[in-house]
Amino acid sequence: MEISNLYGNFRYVAPYEWLINMDIREYDLKQANISVLKQMNILSDDLYNKLKNSEKMNREVYIGKMIRKNPDIVKAIKSGITEARRLFFQSNNLDDMNVLYIDNDSITTIQPFGYKPIIKYTKFSDYIEFRQKNSYTSFYRLPDMDFLYFNNGSVESFRLKNVDSNRVSSIHKGYFMDLLLSIAYMIQNRQLVDCINIIRDMYNEYVTRSMDIDYYREFNSRSMYKVLNTNAYIYYSDVIPNASDINFIDISYNASILQLFYKILMKEYFRKRK
Repeated sequence: MEISNLYGNFRYVAPYEWLINMDIREYDLKQANISVLKQMNILSDDLYNKLKNSEKMNREVYIGKMIRKNPDIVKAIKSGITEARRLFFQSNNLDDMNVLYIDNDSITTIQPFGYKPIIKYTKFSDYIEFRQKNSYTSFYRLPDMDFLYFNNGSVESFRLKNVDSNRVSSIHKGYFMDLLLSIAYMIQNRQLVDCINIIRDMYNEYVTRSMDIDYYREFNSRSMYKVLNTNAYIYYSDVIPNASDINFIDISYNASILQLFYKILMKEYFRKRK
């Protein structure tokens, strides 16, 4: 197997549209900036230990001051993190198919369940160590974000990547966020035909505007209602004064997300029938 050279990328996103029932793990380089600077002997033992035991914000402020005094520190950090990624990739024999994301000092790996973990080595020196941060079992690429979902039968969690996950999920909590969580859980745990029928019913209920009005906020970073004014003027609003105004809301954005899940399920269904 040829080892991936993706480690040279500062940012990388794999071209997957969805992954269902996969072992997805996110690894972060521990205290990345000061770790690589110490590994390169740019920080003294005393300074490293002081920064290591300080708050994250204090570390970032101090490194920021170092960079202002010596811009070459940025190059050192970048090359040090690249080397750390190289060690992670080559020690664990990663190929391109094993990589979902690279985000500077963070690497997200993928593999099917039921196999030995592909990540065996995470510590490469006294200073260079990757730690597992999050785990997921499914991944979906939505129009403006990635939806990463975890459920092992007893614990459920998720992340909305490329947006403020806490803000967007809190705005849509009890409404479209819960709908997506229900869909993700259902896809992992039910027969495909059942899922297809249920999502079709959800879609029909949605497009007939039979759901609570809060379901019709667009599921994106704006998280507002897109309103079609009678004068052919479109605007966004955070408030819809009257329930009857639901008929003036452009519901196409969230409808397209439900259509996306329906498409995924249909492709999975026909793939498994081959």
